[in-house]
Amino acid sequence: MALPDEPKLAEAERMLRASFGGVGATPSEADAQAAFDRLWAIWQDTGRLDGARRRDIGDAPWCFFVQGDRGDNPKLASAYVALGRLSTSLSVKLINAFLFGYPRRWHCFREWRGGIASLAVAGRSHRLDSWNALSKRFGFLTEDGPRLWAKALAESDRSADEFILESGISGVLADGEFIKRAFKVHVADIERQLDAGALSGEELTQLLRKSTAEVGRVSRTGNVSDIARAVLHPFNDKMPGDDICSVIVQRLQRLVGDPHLQPARWQGLEQEERVFRKLIASRTVELFFELLAQTAVRPDHWEERRQFWSSYRAAGRIDDAWFALGPDAQQLARRRAKELRGGYGEFRGSGDRSHSILIMVIGDCVVVEGTHNMKARFWRRDNGAPETGQRTYSRNEIYWSPAIVDDLVHGKGWQGRAHWIVRKLS
Repeated sequence: MALPDEPKLAEAERMLRASFGGVGATPSEADAQAAFDRLWAIWQDTGRLDGARRRDIGDAPWCFFVQGDRGDNPKLASAYVALGRLSTSLSVKLINAFLFGYPRRWHCFREWRGGIASLAVAGRSHRLDSWNALSKRFGFLTEDGPRLWAKALAESDRSADEFILESGISGVLADGEFIKRAFKVHVADIERQLDAGALSGEELTQLLRKSTAEVGRVSRTGNVSDIARAVLHPFNDKMPGDDICSVIVQRLQRLVGDPHLQPARWQGLEQEERVFRKLIASRTVELFFELLAQTAVRPDHWEERRQFWSSYRAAGRIDDAWFALGPDAQQLARRRAKELRGGYGEFRGSGDRSHSILIMVIGDCVVVEGTHNMKARFWRRDNGAPETGQRTYSRNEIYWSPAIVDDLVHGKGWQGRAHWIVRKLS
C-alpha cells in the first residue's frame, strides 16, 4: 500500500496538536506501574484518592487501563470521574489512557466509558471540546465506538493512515487497543461481506487498502493475520470469482508472502495457507497458459489442455500449482515481475528455450503438463513426486522419474483418460 506523502502526514499531525494538544507526554511503563501501586495502596486503605499525589493520579491510568483488572472497580471509576470534573488536564489524560488501554473485558467498562464521556461533553476547555466533537464524529466514547470508527473508515475516501490522523489519533494512541479493535471490526466486516458474495474485486481492493496502516504499528501487531483469516475463511469450501481471487492473492503475497517461498510467515495459519495455496494455484494455472500461449511452438495444442485443466481450476480441485519456465517464457515473466513476485521456477536441460512445465497437485495426485508434445505425467503425492516451490527443475528428473505412476499422450480422447488417472490417484 502506498503511504501518503510524508509532508501531508506531518502537516495533519501538526494540525491535530494545534487543535487539542495531541496525547502529550506519557509515563514509562515502570513509572505508570509505580504510580498505580502507590495510588492503589492509598485506595485500599481509605477508599479515596484524596491522599494520592497529583502526578500519580494522572499516571496511574496508563497502567490500570492497560494491564490487569484492578481498575475494574465502579467506585474507582466514580472517584476518578469526580476528580476529572475538577481538572481539564486529568480529563484529557483519562481520555487518552482509556482509548489506549480500552479495557472492553471489564465488568464496569460502561461505567468508565460513560463517566469519561461525560468529562468530554462538559465543554470546559478547547481540548475537551475537540475530543467531544471527535467522539461524536468517530464514536470514540460511544457505546459501540470501534464499530462506528470502522464504519467511518470504510466509507471514507481516505487511506487508513490519513483517516487515523483525521480522526484525532496520533502518537501512542495509534498503537492503542481502541484502534486495534476498530481494525479488527473493519476486517471482520470484510469477511462477512465476502462470505455473502457482496463485494466486487474493486470494492475488496479499496477495503483491503484501508486494513493496514503505518501510523503506529497496526500492520505489525497481528492485524495481518486477521486479514489473512478474514479473506480466506469464506473460501474454505468454495472458490471465489477470478476478480476476487486475483485481489486476495496479490494482497496476501504482499502482506504475508508466498507460502512456497516464505513458509515461516504462515506459521500459525496452516488452515489459511491451505486455502491460499488453492487460490494461488487457480491464478498460477491461468497465468501459465497465458505465458505459454506466447511461447509455445504450436499454441493451438494448448487450447484443449487449457480448457481441460481450467475446468479443474474453476471447480477448486487444484490444491497447489507451480510452473517452471524455459528461457523464452522467463523473459515474458520478467516483464510481469510485479504480478508474479518470483513465484515460479526454471526448467533446465531441455535444449529448447521455449520448453516449460506446469506442476499441479490434485488431492493425492501430482500432474506435470509440458509444452510441445510432452506427455502428461502422474505421480502419487507422497511417493517421489515433484514438489512445488522449487527454484529449478531438470528435464531428466521430470521425464525419467522412477516414481511416475502413469502418463498419457494428448491424442484423441485424452481428456477421458486424464480424468480416470486423476480419480484413481487422488
